[in-house]
Amino acid sequence: MDSTSCSSKGGTASGNCAAGFGVCCLFIVNGACTAEQTIFQNCTYIRNDGYPAADTTASETCEYKFNRISENLCQIRLDFETLKTEFDSTGACGTAADAITVRSPFSNTDNGFPPTVCGTLTGQHRYCRLQIRESAVTTPDPFALSNTATDAETDCQPVSTLSFPSGVHSGYCGGALNTVDTSTDPVAQTSVPGSPFQVGLRTLETTLAGFTGFNLDFKQIPCD
Repeated sequence: MDSTSCSSKGGTASGNCAAGFGVCCLFIVNGACTAEQTIFQNCTYIRNDGYPAADTTASETCEYKFNRISENLCQIRLDFETLKTEFDSTGACGTAADAITVRSPFSNTDNGFPPTVCGTLTGQHRYCRLQIRESAVTTPDPFALSNTATDAETDCQPVSTLSFPSGVHSGYCGGALNTVDTSTDPVAQTSVPGSPFQVGLRTLETTLAGFTGFNLDFKQIPCD
């Protein structure tokens, strides 16, 4: 933008562009969370009050409303350039911990939104599901949690078990990560939309000897 347009839109000039005919216009929304704040410009930076120092105000809710810059805009991407918030010992968000929630008045389905998140999210952005699979590195065995290679889900209760919110099994054990109790072929597992990005492990002392455990690859899946 030219410097005058940048200033009139509430931006701050930050360096030159367009061979010196314009300025790079930086839009920042910050300040205390006393009322809902509206984002009017694309590529706006949202910062906590006092950034880069942490905002230590307890029991605080900050609300930001994104004003679409055109009527046919159907998706907004949020990039967490720097984000570190509190989480409790269970990894849950929104109880005894912080919580970041994204919603829209144009949709009433959770499939279109990421789950409630917290913790350290620096460098991450708007994905809804997590997919895990056995590592491509096969030595040592990337999934071995109990004696039988084809343990059924019901057989996982007395042995070491990996938990993952796939909506298919509540627990995975045996010698292969898959959805079929009688198969030894590994199959990628994808979390249910809206569920936490979380993998759990329960180990039992009497079933640990001789097993390699697990070595998993993961990727995030875009929202539908």
